[in-house]
This record gives sequence, C-alpha cells and structure tokens, in this order.
Amino acid sequence: MKIGLLKINFNLIKKQSTFDVFLLKFIMIRRILRILVIILLISFNVFSQFENKSNSLRNSKLDSVIIASPDPVAQFNRRIKENSGLIYYHNLFWTFNDSGGKNVIFGYSISEHRIVQKIIVSDAQNRDWEDITQDSSSIYIGDFGNNFGTRSDLVIYKIPKSNISEKNNGMVWADKISFRYEDQYKFESKLRGTAYDCEAFFYLNNRLYVFTKDWVNRITKMYELPVMPGNYVAKLVGVFNIDGLVTAADISPDKKTVALLGYKDYMPFMVVFTNFKEDDFFNGKKIRYNFNEIFNAQTEGLTFTNNHTIYISAEKSKIPAMLYKIELNTWKNILY
Repeated sequence: MKIGLLKINFNLIKKQSTFDVFLLKFIMIRRILRILVIILLISFNVFSQFENKSNSLRNSKLDSVIIASPDPVAQFNRRIKENSGLIYYHNLFWTFNDSGGKNVIFGYSISEHRIVQKIIVSDAQNRDWEDITQDSSSIYIGDFGNNFGTRSDLVIYKIPKSNISEKNNGMVWADKISFRYEDQYKFESKLRGTAYDCEAFFYLNNRLYVFTKDWVNRITKMYELPVMPGNYVAKLVGVFNIDGLVTAADISPDKKTVALLGYKDYMPFMVVFTNFKEDDFFNGKKIRYNFNEIFNAQTEGLTFTNNHTIYISAEKSKIPAMLYKIELNTWKNILY
C-alpha cells in the first residue's frame, strides 16, 4: 500500500499565523493517524482469519485410517446412471441426475430393483443439482454445483413432503433458499480451479450445513444457512483438511455421527466424525475409510438409514452406477 504524506513548505508556514501552523500540523497528524488505524484494522482482520483457519486445520489430524470394502447392494439402471445425492424416505432411495439432468427426483426400490416413483419439481431448473437432504417435513435439493467458481445463482430447493404421494408419480412446487458464500469475492472462470465448488450438505436443528469441494487446496469449508426461503449469505463456521474432494454428506438420525464422502486420485473415501459437541463436528473423533476395492468408483451420494448403516451411491464411470452399503458397527470400538 502506498501512502502519500502531506508535504509542507515551512518557509511559507512561517509567514502564516501561529493558529494556521497549528491547524495544518493537526490536519497532517490526523491524516497520518487515520491511515495507520486503517492499516492496523486490515492487518488484524487478515491475522484473525489466518488464525481461525490455522486453528481449524490443526484439528484435522485423523484418529484412525481404515481400509474398508462397502458391500454392493444394487446396480442402478440407465435412467439414473448420472445419479448424485441420496436420501432414504418412504422406504425408497431418492436420487436425481446431476448437471444437465431433468428437474426430477426418482424413488428407487431395492426389493424391486427398479425406479418405482418419479417426482417432477416443476418450477426448478437443474443447472447442477448435487446433493439432497431432508428433515421431518421437507426435502431439500442443492443446486450448488460450481465447477468454474463463477455462479452467483446458488440455490437450494425446498419441497414439502406432504406434496409427495407415497406411491404415485407427481409434480411438486418448491420454495427457494438462495445464497452466496461470505468469503467469496472473486468469480473468475477456471474449470476445476475453484475453492467454491460444492456437492454436499445436510440438515440439523433447523439449519443447513454446506460443505465445499475445494479443487485448489483439497480442504472443505463448512457453511451454515437458515432453512426458511429467502436470500442469504452463507456463514463460514468450520474448515477441515479432508485431503480430497467432498461429494456428499449426511448426519445420523441420533445426530451423533457425521459422514463426508469423497475421492482422491480416483480412490473413494469417507471420513466419519463422532464424539463432537453440538455442530462442532471437526473437533470430534475423526476416522477415514479408504475404499480400495472400489477404486475408480465415482461416489456421489451418501445417506444414513439408521444410526450405524450408511448407503453410498456411485454414478457410472469405469464401473457401473451402483448402490453400496457399509455398517459402522463393525468398527464401533474405534469410532465411539
């Protein structure tokens, strides 16, 4: 920062009254003090942000790393080969096709091995749907995929469950929760070179928690949003060095276990957080599961069906679009 200082010709000042000299010196000193205060405030703000980020990243140390093998449950048909996001509702697994797909969610039955229900979200556009979550009365669809980091129209669609039939196809209308990230100031176009891509979120205690897919630093930032329709600034509440790209998230029904799904160099992984307080997930116990046996699987969806059972979906890549299951109780002595 260049600071221009007031230059004074004291030969001219001598010809002025004592009061004028005093006034000029006062103005000069006030300007210098004002500049110094601005510099100090900027420095303090930068230092505080650095300290907060550093403290969060220091808490990213894993407690254990486990090599695990999710059990294959079903192979999805071609109608949902680009599936992204997963919830379990009305005894069906609900998903959709991501970027460029239709504005439709599909209900898939494991017992029948087929899609049994289709719901059109009539007033929504699937620009880049990436994840889905739910509370007791609503379903939320995250249209926040942002590969280039340029989007200024990030939105979460909120659908009342009461408008969804238990058996029949249908059409629903959705409210919008629009948002931007509080710390994103640049919207430059750079494919897979942004820290503000996103594919993961879940609901907890009347809040939505959004997790970024950071192509630059391989960390994830956690943001908080209200659940009421409106236009918001997403508040940054945590940072975790996930060492990979986050693609899905969920929390167990008893609110005691959080799971983040992702991949690194084509290796799918999951990080599970336990023993945390309230929403301070990253300061709990942290266990990483590397899924070596499904290398190259593009894992895109994750949901708890009970407190210890997780289902994971993968879109078609070098292997077919699949649904997997993993039981956390296998490692309960390590997790809890």
